[in-house]
Amino acid sequence: MKILANSNSTSEYPKITKPPFLVVFLALKTLIMKNLQTWLDKYGESHQNKTNKLIHWLCVPCIFFCVLALFSLIELPILEQWLPADMSNFASVVVFLGLLFYLRLSFSMFVGVGLFTALCFQGIF
Repeated sequence: MKILANSNSTSEYPKITKPPFLVVFLALKTLIMKNLQTWLDKYGESHQNKTNKLIHWLCVPCIFFCVLALFSLIELPILEQWLPADMSNFASVVVFLGLLFYLRLSFSMFVGVGLFTALCFQGIF
């Protein structure tokens, strides 16, 4: 199927109003542009219950580790140019993007998440 950007005819081809990548980019930009205080305020509002906090402190690190371990099974040989072979996987890409996100929010959060991620990688690799 051929897509025409500026088609004036009423043919079978749909008209494009915004490229899909632009829509995704704008959504991600809105998400990333929130500052750390906004994230912490929303977190504080939703985590008032002591049981909820306890479950969160125990389960989120376990879930993070398991997701990284699963993502590490998706090999990306193209990354072997820059990373060791055992780290050339989708987990490395996700961690890189996540660390960029935390660096944008706060340097101390970036360091904390980076150290925890390094511990997780030690367990995975």
